[in-house]
This record gives sequence, C-alpha cells and structure tokens, in this order.
Amino acid sequence: MKNFSSLNDLGYLSAREDCPVYRISAQGWIKISEMEKEKDVLNQGFIAMQFGDKTETIRQAFKEAISECRYVPRVIDEKEHNHQIVPEILYEISKSKFVVVDITFPNILMKGFRALEVGQRVSYQIEPTEKGNKAINVVVK
Repeated sequence: MKNFSSLNDLGYLSAREDCPVYRISAQGWIKISEMEKEKDVLNQGFIAMQFGDKTETIRQAFKEAISECRYVPRVIDEKEHNHQIVPEILYEISKSKFVVVDITFPNILMKGFRALEVGQRVSYQIEPTEKGNKAINVVVK
C-alpha cells in the first residue's frame, strides 16, 4: 500500500478515504501514455546532412561523437530499405532521441521538406558517387 500512496501523492492514482481501492487518475493515464511513447524511441541519434564525398569528414565526426555518447548514429543512406526516402527519414527521426542537422553545405533534403510543407510536389533522384555513397537531387514541381 505504501507504493500506492506514493503514486497517489504524485497524482497518478486516486482513492477514496473510506475505501482502499485505487483508480488510475487522468494524470495517471497521461503518464502511462507518455511512457508508452517513450518505449518506441530508440537509443539513436539521426544525422540529417548532405550526402557526398565532400561531407564524409563531417559525417564521420558526427558519427563518432554520437557513438561516444553511447547512442547509435543513424544516417539514412547507410540504412538498407526499399521505401521512398522521405517517409523513411521521417520514420527514423520519429524513432530517434535527437537529430543532428549539418548546415555546413546546403542540405538538399531540407529544401524538399520545405517545399512539401507549402504543398509543392517533390521527387527525389538518388545517384551513386565515386566512393559508393549516394547523392540526392530534389526536383520541385
């Protein structure tokens, strides 16, 4: 009963004085909902940046820093998938604890996201680079 009274003190449970029955309060259901959402988040940090040879040093620095902080670095072009890239990026961002955005070079994906926000049609063309990475071109219509 001591644990229940602590939860009651936090506002997560409610009880009547004359009855030892506890019920989950509205605040308790909110907390449960928050905890359910947290279990879907992975121990990863998503890196949003331009792909290509000229950003490889920056990419490696981000990945090392994220790994040193005991998180898994996630860069979308290193993930095996057969989906469209934008929904896959949004999925990975939703599962990440944080996002690192590199603005050293104009990020072509960010241009595409901005265009999507204002209702423009966007398509992405993926091309291999000399080192085997992928370069992404955005076509806004």
